[in-house]
Amino acid sequence: MFGQGVRCVGGNLKRLYQAFAAGGSASFPPAGASSVSVRSAALGAPIASGTQRYYTVYRVMTVLGGCAATSTFNSTNAFDVSWQ
Repeated sequence: MFGQGVRCVGGNLKRLYQAFAAGGSASFPPAGASSVSVRSAALGAPIASGTQRYYTVYRVMTVLGGCAATSTFNSTNAFDVSWQ
């Protein structure tokens, strides 16, 4: 199980950035951080032209509705990027 649902992904997962929301939003890459392609390469997963990658945002929050205290997160819908 993954939070309140099932994580339906496979392969190698990489955390590219960590940021705290201000005013209910966060931007990536954060100011002063490396670009997505540079950060990915630094984590051992260089992005070649024609590569397709899938991204999601993981949010830590208070989950209501009687969930266990350890279920205080969720993630956004994933999206895919075809790098050129």
